[in-house]
Amino acid sequence: MDSKKKDDERKRKRSESDERHKKKKDKSEKKKKDKSEKKHKKKSKRDDSSERSRSRSTEKRLSKRDEERKVEEVPIRFTIEQKETDPSRPPPPKKEDKTPRLKNPYTTADPFMIEVVVNDRCGRKVRVKCSPNDSIGDLKKLVAAQTGTRPERIRIQKGYSIFKDHISLKDYEINDGMGLEMYYN
Repeated sequence: MDSKKKDDERKRKRSESDERHKKKKDKSEKKKKDKSEKKHKKKSKRDDSSERSRSRSTEKRLSKRDEERKVEEVPIRFTIEQKETDPSRPPPPKKEDKTPRLKNPYTTADPFMIEVVVNDRCGRKVRVKCSPNDSIGDLKKLVAAQTGTRPERIRIQKGYSIFKDHISLKDYEINDGMGLEMYYN
């Protein structure tokens, strides 16, 4: 029996201590909440008071400045009529007439001339300016004049197709900046 009484007494003491501990925790949590709320309220009060004081001080400054300088209010936004008649504004810049430009700025100014690059694949690359209506024979003569070889010995081709002398560059669809191959016969 004595052991039962002792056990009961121990349980009762534990329960009492547990209750005390719970109460302490609750009190500490309440204190923490109260502190955080107080801090938050203080901050909001500070913000409100500082805004009030700032706005008052800025109003005073602005009123003093206006009185000292006697500044006239100028409308920020102009209507279309005011923009045109306002002498303080400079006139808008004039638009330049855009002339049609060639795709390749390094070609000749004449749009009816094309530049053909002829490569002999031995280190010699020749740029020739000619008309799209010129024949392959005329192109050979121009290339021959620049390279120093006879035009009869030059063969011009693109890939595996050999160009014939009497057909024009336009017919072969040779355009500006196109590269051709040159071989010697």
